[in-house]
Amino acid sequence: MHKDFLRAAAVTPPVTPANPRKNAEEALRLIARTDGAGLIVLPELSVTGYTCGDLFLHAALLDAAEEALSWLIQKTKASGALIAAGLPVRRGGVLYNCAAVFQNGRLLGVVPGNRVDLRTFRPGAGLSGSVSLCGEDIPFGADLLFDGGGDFSVSFEIGNDVSGGSGAAVIGNLAALEEDAGQRGAWSDLLRVQSARLAAGIVSASAGNGESTGDAVYSGVRMIAENGTILAQSGIEENEGVTAIEIDLGLLAYERRKTGYCTFTETRGIPIKCGGTADKLTRVYSPEPFIPEENDALAARCHDVMSVQIRGLRTRLSRLPETGLVVAVSGGLDSTLALLAARQAAKQEQRTLLAVTMPGPGTTERTRSNAEALCNALNVPLQTVPIGEAITTHLTDIGHDGQPDVVFENAQSRERTQIIMDIANAHNSIVAGSGDLSEIALGFCTYGGDQMSMYNVNAGVPKTLMRRIIRFVAGKSPKILRAVLYDIVDTPVSPELLPVGSDGTQDQRSEDILGDYLVHDFYLYWFIRHGYPRDKLLMAANRAFEGRYTPESLASVLDVFVTRFARSQFKRNAMPDGARIGSVSLSRGDWRMPADLEGLL
Repeated sequence: MHKDFLRAAAVTPPVTPANPRKNAEEALRLIARTDGAGLIVLPELSVTGYTCGDLFLHAALLDAAEEALSWLIQKTKASGALIAAGLPVRRGGVLYNCAAVFQNGRLLGVVPGNRVDLRTFRPGAGLSGSVSLCGEDIPFGADLLFDGGGDFSVSFEIGNDVSGGSGAAVIGNLAALEEDAGQRGAWSDLLRVQSARLAAGIVSASAGNGESTGDAVYSGVRMIAENGTILAQSGIEENEGVTAIEIDLGLLAYERRKTGYCTFTETRGIPIKCGGTADKLTRVYSPEPFIPEENDALAARCHDVMSVQIRGLRTRLSRLPETGLVVAVSGGLDSTLALLAARQAAKQEQRTLLAVTMPGPGTTERTRSNAEALCNALNVPLQTVPIGEAITTHLTDIGHDGQPDVVFENAQSRERTQIIMDIANAHNSIVAGSGDLSEIALGFCTYGGDQMSMYNVNAGVPKTLMRRIIRFVAGKSPKILRAVLYDIVDTPVSPELLPVGSDGTQDQRSEDILGDYLVHDFYLYWFIRHGYPRDKLLMAANRAFEGRYTPESLASVLDVFVTRFARSQFKRNAMPDGARIGSVSLSRGDWRMPADLEGLL
């Protein structure tokens, strides 16, 4: 398992109120099922049971809890895990609701909670010092930070207020949540928000099976959150058991460096080891990180992306009175989405819109007819300007033999850009560009060619999401437009810059040159969004695409991604303005790096 990952477990053992030894034995039984976790969090007052009431005041129960804790500490010595168990602790003549934190057979610290019950517990806020427990003087206070060095630090909090004031990368939350109809969803929302705000992981375990019910039933809910995402949670009927997954400490550290997160709370550091014995990764990586998994969320994402594209283009038009739009259409994905957005922007701003198609030596009948059918279905005027003769003349003028090579290909792109710019001038219009985020990342565009426009509506849209957006639009469209859009989505991606074969087909396919966009978009997301280094990108890709691509093919595509990304910054430095769609953006304001880079990636 990669060094950045910490396997964490939230454990809810069944309890018998006021029977600490039995509760410790149940806890040990479930700890053995955490598959080598390095951090284990038990519920609030798990050693005694949460529902002991006035029995907490009795020395017999307090003594039994301390003995059970000592037993559990010794029994878990070999696991190497950092473990937090809840129990009542006496100090200075009063009682505190605490988390006892131990590792490798040693009690390291005691953290008091702030849950107030004047019959039993006093708040622990502001307290610091030590406490006598299990025959030793142990650091005591809410200011304890368990520091494993590097990116690994842990703090512990008790109850339903996850403040994260210590600044720890991971927060262990010992809770006793009462079950009600909306409690689980509200708790999930809180952990998502707090873990995102703190750029932290949160491991929460709540009291469950065996607690005395009375007026309340305890949920046994277990959740593990990371930077705004619930990584794992117990099922609604699982009010005892283990919920475990790996927290990405490297991801959290990257987020904190990126956002400048810091805390000003003074803490006392307690040295710990990044323990546990887990040797395999179990967390799941989506092969399409830009695509929400649920259909409703995907529909909302598609709608939101197009709304941002349209608003961005409308804003540009609003500053240019009486200016229209021109879009180059090829019958491919990029130009289709650009035209769909431009049509709405032009309509809402009451401006003119002209589509231009420029067939060349590599244009197939399929893409040309789709470009024409698309414009007819959208009722957008289309001007056709063939570029074959102009390319032949240009290549002859510069002494080129006309054989396919990079000059032959790029000349077509630059010729099309010249034509579309001149047509835009003739119609008092601006050119809406269509290059997508995936192509921008890979530098798969011609400098001074399709790289240029007056505003690029697709600059923040990766290729994988683009397909979904067009399908989303198709699903809401009339029959004729729907058929055209579906065929465009099903057409292999190609720049169509090599001559068409004798059978009228185009053998030049972008993914044959680059590797699958699905894999490139995966690398792009994790590299830009979460700062994954090369070895971690490959590890994550092998998890995400297991059984679909071989490790060798994933490594090959990664080589292409890293090489092309590093070498293409000079193109990104000269990009036109474009709509920032999401958290992964390569615009000049969002991404900056040297244009002359060697070695680091």
